[in-house]
Amino acid sequence: MNMQQARWMILVFFAVALVGYLASRNPALLGQPDEPFSGEVVELRAESGCEPLGRACPATGEDGGFTLRFSEGVRPLEPFEVRIRPAPGSGIEAQRAMVEFEMTGMDMGINRFRVEPAAGGGFAGQAVIPVCTTGRTDWVATVTLSGTERMWVARFPFEAQSRQR
Repeated sequence: MNMQQARWMILVFFAVALVGYLASRNPALLGQPDEPFSGEVVELRAESGCEPLGRACPATGEDGGFTLRFSEGVRPLEPFEVRIRPAPGSGIEAQRAMVEFEMTGMDMGINRFRVEPAAGGGFAGQAVIPVCTTGRTDWVATVTLSGTERMWVARFPFEAQSRQR
């Protein structure tokens, strides 16, 4: 390989890296654009110390609340079940649900999943979390339920299992 070919190879590498970086920073390019919302945003409080791994954890507020439940054994790179269910008699009338996974103080990219309406009420779907290269497993799931005039948001900290079995 001569010097000119090496320069072109390096240029192409940086161009691909730049496009990848820009796409990771813009959710619209990833096919899940943020939908504009102009109503009231209600922040609910998740029950302290409750991790939604194999059990329903409640988030409550003045309107009532909802529960979040994951399947047991959440591991990086392995799909797991997500279930969100508004509390009976609550004032939450949501048409859409999303869950986003973040790690405090660590950029893990965009990990946002739409959860579809489920038979029998609530929402259900699957999600996948990425592997943290430092080995951390502490995550925060932010659930957003959207209605026509209100949006309800709650954050649920949890500890995933290590990728190693």
